[in-house]
Amino acid sequence: MKLPNKNTSLEWIKKDILHLLKLDESLINLNKDNIYKLFKRHIIKNKILENNYLHLKNNFIKFIPETFINTVSKWILEDIKIGSNKEKDLHIMFIDISGFTEISEYLKPEKALQLLNIYFDWIVEISNSNGWYIDKFLWDGIMLVFDEKNSDNVLKTAIEIIELVNKINISNFKDKINIWIGINSWKAILWTIWSKNRMDITIIGDTVNTASRIENSTREEKEWILFSESTYNLLKEKNLFNIKYIWEKELRWKKKLIKLFWITDK
Repeated sequence: MKLPNKNTSLEWIKKDILHLLKLDESLINLNKDNIYKLFKRHIIKNKILENNYLHLKNNFIKFIPETFINTVSKWILEDIKIGSNKEKDLHIMFIDISGFTEISEYLKPEKALQLLNIYFDWIVEISNSNGWYIDKFLWDGIMLVFDEKNSDNVLKTAIEIIELVNKINISNFKDKINIWIGINSWKAILWTIWSKNRMDITIIGDTVNTASRIENSTREEKEWILFSESTYNLLKEKNLFNIKYIWEKELRWKKKLIKLFWITDK
């Protein structure tokens, strides 16, 4: 907000200062210099509040990424209530670091966390650069969300993550791990949950549950990346990937059969 020039007419200041600062009509008899000082003090106060807000925001988005805030949009920022929800077409990716439990048995807790953070830092960097955001960390796993319409970037991200882990494993002969990735795409619900005094924003629905079950199936199929038919159907350039169809499979705790696909480097 720009300060008025001291040569500006008093009538202009009287008209706008009362509106901007919501001042009482009794202040209309203040002289020009006093109104100018009051207005300037108000600007300084707003600047301090703005700086405090930006500082808080920069720290807060480390817990709730700005990409997530942009996705949930104003529907939840204007009036946060338990049960507020919005349905969106989303890609859900679950990543699990296999073997980390065994590694953590012989490492001190701080060393185990340091190792885990190395993987997470790189995985998150790849994910963010491709438009994903982190919904939550699940100890040695991650739930990622992506809201572009096609799936090309989805598989590209999954492949980059696997390639990254392979590179880290090559340079680290002692603590080798495997990454398992399950992906599903369809409608999901952004939802506010928990109590009136402690709330969380998460994504729920069958699409999320199915993605988690697909990730669990990677060990059975011995494939690093598995994804559903709905993700496959949203690919625009299928020829960019060497995709193989497995078969219809009944996922754990789900009755409906689902077609699974995987990517091969052969």
